[in-house]
Amino acid sequence: MQSQPIQNPHYQQNVQHQQGAPPITPQPPSEPVALTQEQAQRLQHIQRFARIVQLPMFPLYTGAEAAKRQQEEQDRQRWLADMAKMKAENAAAQLQLSTMDKVGIQVLGAATGTTFFNIDRGFNALASFATTMDSLNANQKPTDVIIIVRWASPPEAQYLPIIVDVLEIRGIGQEHKGAYCHVKANRDFKVKIGTKYEKKIKKNGKWSKTISGSCAVSIVEKGVGEFPLEMVQSTQMPMVTADWVDVQQRFKKQWIVPS
Repeated sequence: MQSQPIQNPHYQQNVQHQQGAPPITPQPPSEPVALTQEQAQRLQHIQRFARIVQLPMFPLYTGAEAAKRQQEEQDRQRWLADMAKMKAENAAAQLQLSTMDKVGIQVLGAATGTTFFNIDRGFNALASFATTMDSLNANQKPTDVIIIVRWASPPEAQYLPIIVDVLEIRGIGQEHKGAYCHVKANRDFKVKIGTKYEKKIKKNGKWSKTISGSCAVSIVEKGVGEFPLEMVQSTQMPMVTADWVDVQQRFKKQWIVPS
């Protein structure tokens, strides 16, 4: 007895549906979007330094530090708002007190120990406190910008890659005037920062110097000459003094330039 092939009605319906359906017109491939000249140059730069771009950069903030500072800033803003509200409420209350009210308070103060002088002193203290808080609020505004820049030897160079990380501290609005720079490198060599400052540094040793203008990096070889490095990548962030001091110490004491 011959076995009968298994009939699948769903398959037959699907075939009939496909046979009766209009033919599918293939869509032409989408044309590539043309890059701007700047984008093309950036892509070429990334491709040239592909190996170095993959290396870790010094983090201006760790994830935990960023979350902590965000929470601290939210708490500070709420506190300042509460102080501003208290300042406004007490200022309004002070305006509502007439001379006779204040005299009456002096009389009643004999029983309570609260005097007219104490009340005015309390208002003045609140006003002074509010002024102090305004100053603290102003001090929380970033005054400097912190920049981490990675310099490297050209990929085409016939020697082991040289990588130099420079942490720059520049005043906001005065970035072009100069910077306080901290320099670290992945190898031992003589480095030149800016136009005239040179120093021999060791692998992951540090060098700090105030530089006027650019902090471009070059390598100096005795009897051979000077070879400029190329900027690979950089990132920056505005900070208040307390924050960039922490970043500076972390860079000087903990950061190791990768190779």
